[in-house]
Amino acid sequence: DDTDVVQARERREETLEAKVSLNAQRLATVVAAIKDTGAKSVVDLGCGGGWTLAPLRELGHPLIGFDFDERQLALGRSRGLDLRVGGLERALADGVRASLVIFGHVLEHTLDPEAELRGLAALLAPALAGQDIGLMSEAGMPGVADPGAALVLAAHRLGITVVPLVGP
Repeated sequence: DDTDVVQARERREETLEAKVSLNAQRLATVVAAIKDTGAKSVVDLGCGGGWTLAPLRELGHPLIGFDFDERQLALGRSRGLDLRVGGLERALADGVRASLVIFGHVLEHTLDPEAELRGLAALLAPALAGQDIGLMSEAGMPGVADPGAALVLAAHRLGITVVPLVGP
């Protein structure tokens, strides 16, 4: 029935708009992190439709997103974003390195969260070259009440200074 299709589309559009508006606080935190760290490139692991990356285009930095949801990726690609199928493993295979990694709502979807976090250590290459980097997570204070503590530990073992940036 056409009415059901129209209602389903309206609900989908309302959901997408809600995601965009809920993303405002997250975006403010990301922009602050970019400014605080001097980040020049951003990778969003678990990017969905690129909701966080899209508003960052005006900064002019390279932006790459990874996710497993083809429908969400298609939405972001239709807005001109570089969104790729996959996660951390694919980012590493593509040789992607970034000075800011956004890692929101990802660990709860992995079979081995500790292995996932250990894999993030490879993304620390820019920090080893003396560049400031950032990791955005939505699981609490970075490196304290956050599963990202494994990444922080890896950074400390490599002699990299870690400074938490607390968001809203």
